[in-house]
Amino acid sequence: MGAALAPAGVAFQALLRNPLADPYVLGVSGGAAVAGTIAIVLGASNGWLGGWALPIWAFAGALGAIVLVLTFGRLRGRLVPNVALLAGVVLNALSMRW
Repeated sequence: MGAALAPAGVAFQALLRNPLADPYVLGVSGGAAVAGTIAIVLGASNGWLGGWALPIWAFAGALGAIVLVLTFGRLRGRLVPNVALLAGVVLNALSMRW
């Protein structure tokens, strides 16, 4: 998992032009954790996906977190890096409370 988080951090830093941007600050890891937890609680690994269910749910949760952060990080149709970082911090805090 760390091998996937490193390029994700570099991509976020390039996109937002901010050295603070990483998957943990932006809430992406929290979104993946929440979706993975939901998959475990629902018993998704017993379905037709088997052992692939948990990574697929976690990936979907990470994508959902990215969409939320980039949606809330826009002002007047433009992405504002500082607002996106703050939206990510809030999303990460909410996901850790869940």
